[in-house]
Amino acid sequence: MKQGDLSISAFSRRSMLSVKALRLYDEMGLLRPQHVDPSSKYRYYSESQLETARLISLLRKLDVPLAEIAIIIAQAPADASTSLADWWQDELARMTVRADLFQYIRGSVLGDEQAGISSGERYPVQVRDVPSQTYLYRTHHLHGPELPAFIAESTAYLVNRADHYGGARGLVSVMFHGQVDLDSDGPVDVCLPVVLESAAEGGDLVRTESAHMQVYTVLREHQMVFPQILQVYQWMRRWIDSRGYEISGLPREIHLTDFATARPDDLICEVAYPVHVTKGPTR
Repeated sequence: MKQGDLSISAFSRRSMLSVKALRLYDEMGLLRPQHVDPSSKYRYYSESQLETARLISLLRKLDVPLAEIAIIIAQAPADASTSLADWWQDELARMTVRADLFQYIRGSVLGDEQAGISSGERYPVQVRDVPSQTYLYRTHHLHGPELPAFIAESTAYLVNRADHYGGARGLVSVMFHGQVDLDSDGPVDVCLPVVLESAAEGGDLVRTESAHMQVYTVLREHQMVFPQILQVYQWMRRWIDSRGYEISGLPREIHLTDFATARPDDLICEVAYPVHVTKGPTR
């Protein structure tokens, strides 16, 4: 033991880290002792390591993963602060997703009406008129967890095919012929607007949809997580019924941006229903 060294028990008391944790962090290379006695194998730490040890202790109380802590303590203070802030934003996004899933389980799975969606403030609905559109589309039967991969693959295919007919003329839509969840498989159409109806002559699937009224709400990235997204459709159907509209076409998701690069709080998608008036709603 060198002059000024702290035994592992003394260092534990002053650093707010348990002896067990210090041994683990030594094995991981996260916080090595200043000195290990070659004969007794006792670990000794220096006073200068207390600041790092206390930072590790505080980060663990915040539930920062050890891999992230290793990055933070290796950085200069300004960079470490930025890394911690980035982690915290991701953590808040994960908590938001968990909160949505919690509400979905209580309200939609367990049938607790008090936990269901009770306010339009969460999913504000708007009404618009949509002109007639012609779509290239791909269709497939699939379950909820398979949907993102099919959308990504089909979008790339349709954008490429649209180049043969003058290019795309709008945003990708995902239209649902039936429920898509863990038990039901749709089918689902991924659609891309184009100008020419003659696209069918090239062997592509083409659909023309008449002009119609549409109700929609705009969602953030974290609200699109399956199965929580299903409660959005429940809310929309309730809103439509309560306002004197009637659903007149396929429900759909209209993609506003690339999901792969979106941040959790980005507005990325519209959930929409074609409707017509049955009882004179107020817009």
